Amino acid sequence: MDYQYAAKKSGITVDELVHTIKALEEELNIKLIRPEGGVVELTEIGAFYR
Repeated sequence: MDYQYAAKKSGITVDELVHTIKALEEELNIKLIRPEGGVVELTEIGAFYR
């Protein structure tokens, strides 16, 4: 996954994208994305809803 690519495709900044994802995770009370050694991965539930 690439935050820069996703933000560009969405027409927003990376900071806005990260904030939006975190807000959604808090609202749903689940983790959708996890950083793994400098790489961003979907969690199992995040992959399910991809």
